[in-house]
Amino acid sequence: MHKLFKGVPQAIENTRLISDSIDLSIPTGEYHLTNFPLPPDKKFTDPNKYLKTLCDKGIEERYSEKTPEIKKRIDQALKVIRKMGFSGYFLITQDFVRYAHDNNIPVGPGRGSAAGSIVSYALGITDIDPIKHNLIFERFL
Repeated sequence: MHKLFKGVPQAIENTRLISDSIDLSIPTGEYHLTNFPLPPDKKFTDPNKYLKTLCDKGIEERYSEKTPEIKKRIDQALKVIRKMGFSGYFLITQDFVRYAHDNNIPVGPGRGSAAGSIVSYALGITDIDPIKHNLIFERFL
């Protein structure tokens, strides 16, 4: 840094002053996800319920029928997502992807194990059908 800013010696001093004035501690061992703003109609007060409603709608749109296998997979995935506190994560991700689609912004097929989730498929986060391709969700969490 001294070589980069040799012509501006006060830059190093000012950087140090700023650094010394910050008192920040970030708790570890927990997730720090933002809250997804729920629709204002008061129908949904819980992101878990809103996520389930969106998934149910997506399942209806993507599958010709809701088979016992599909019901089991969606219920199991939602249970894990709810338990781990990731409902907001999925709601935020689907919101980003929906915005991209609505505005002709290219979106890839999905990344990692979350792309194998029937929840990701139901929400339109990915177009990869986990039932058709025998993908598992358990790797995600």
